[in-house]
Amino acid sequence: MLKKTIAGIIAGAASVSILAGCAASDASQTTTSTAVETNEALIDTVESSANAEQTQETSGTKDAAESTEASQASETASQTAGVAPVENGSVKSDSIQVDITGYKVVMAGQEGAKNSLKPVVVFYYDVTNLSDKEIDANSAWTEVFDAYQNGSADDRNVLGTGIYVDESVPAENGTKKLKKDEKASYYKPYELTDETTSITLKSHDGLGGAALGEDIVLRVVS
Repeated sequence: MLKKTIAGIIAGAASVSILAGCAASDASQTTTSTAVETNEALIDTVESSANAEQTQETSGTKDAAESTEASQASETASQTAGVAPVENGSVKSDSIQVDITGYKVVMAGQEGAKNSLKPVVVFYYDVTNLSDKEIDANSAWTEVFDAYQNGSADDRNVLGTGIYVDESVPAENGTKKLKKDEKASYYKPYELTDETTSITLKSHDGLGGAALGEDIVLRVVS
């Protein structure tokens, strides 16, 4: 009887130990599962945060790019305010290329022409030196263009240089010696004889040379 009692006690103790072990194992699994779930939740949170930051950064970069483009567009519009475009305004010789970027008419007494007694037409242009011989923007223009106001087919009025200063364009742009492939942007003013007759630009390859293209006829716009 005593042996059976002792055996029962031992068996009970073993059962309790086994149950305790199972409980411990279940608790461990639960803890592990909870830890895994916590880690997964943490990873999701980090990934979500990273995606949000990336989206914000991309959005910020896009906004900055759009802002820069808008600023550049605004700056370009400001620089070309009042300047009309010139179609087919490019001429090229063996030594230089001149591209007219626009023109405008300024009345006497207005900004830039305050010292002029007559209205002026101002041509803005880019010049590129294509030869090994140095040349400046002022000389390049006179080498390829003359300006007229034609009253009739038989009456060609050659225009003289006008009095105009554009302070936004450095004066040295007109006198700087350009080496081969160098480029400069400048302007050329002419004094108009009236405010209605159209303006004609005639091109030539050097003074008295052959025409480099068709005449460029422009309206007087102010």
